[in-house]
Amino acid sequence: MTPDPRPSLPAARVRRLAPRISGADRARAALGFRDGDKGAHSSRTMMLAELSTLLAATESTATHHDFRHLVVDENLLGKRTADNRDRSFAFLSQLYGLDPGIPTFRLLRRFWDADPDARPLLALLSACARDPLARAAAPGVLAVRQGERVDPDRVVEILGTAAARFNPNTLSSLSQNLASTFSQSGHLIGKLNKTRSRPIATPTTAAFAAALGWMEGGRGQFLLSSLWARLLDRNPSEVLDLLLAADRAGWLDVRSAGGIVEVRMDRLLTPSELELCDAVQG
Repeated sequence: MTPDPRPSLPAARVRRLAPRISGADRARAALGFRDGDKGAHSSRTMMLAELSTLLAATESTATHHDFRHLVVDENLLGKRTADNRDRSFAFLSQLYGLDPGIPTFRLLRRFWDADPDARPLLALLSACARDPLARAAAPGVLAVRQGERVDPDRVVEILGTAAARFNPNTLSSLSQNLASTFSQSGHLIGKLNKTRSRPIATPTTAAFAAALGWMEGGRGQFLLSSLWARLLDRNPSEVLDLLLAADRAGWLDVRSAGGIVEVRMDRLLTPSELELCDAVQG
């Protein structure tokens, strides 16, 4: 298991922040979640290739400033214009945070470096946490049967009432971007004719999914059936098996007996982050 530098939310910073956190929404935002009715997917996919390039070029301790320097100043992603560089960095920041002080990104980076096979699903989990549009589409995609066709029109249907606020051009771009994102993650397969498939799920993806569920206030058995667990595309029993494997790998602590599941996050989250999770839970 990759050593955890645990740089997120230093204690002094959290002590300063805590008095200003008056409710679950603020605590949730401090953990890295983004809510609202807007998201990067109206203009971009989850940008897996760009994220992969950026993380491959940096150490685990890279800061938001380091990432910006590489994308905007050094043009690491090979964009043609300065505006495209700025926009690419802005969208990557929306989707992932790109700041080790953001707990969702700190965990993403930790798991990313430890498990290359898990990267597509790790990226999707983070993108759904930070993009309300991807999060809104996820349950509908997961409800599609394996092997069934999913085209952009089907994605519009999946979005349901959330699609009503977009004009036709934006809705077309959004549906195509979402279809591409769920292809990048492994939930869909095919270029023009996409069909439902099953992504690669590993103990690290299960640990990240459980951490996201915990951050939202979930505990115990709920962590096997939350949206984050369902994004693994496994049934609750299979999710539990992955979490038990994550326990053996030292990522988190899991106990299961008599139908009761107990999960502890002390190995993944700092004490200050756990306090924020308690604030979300209420």
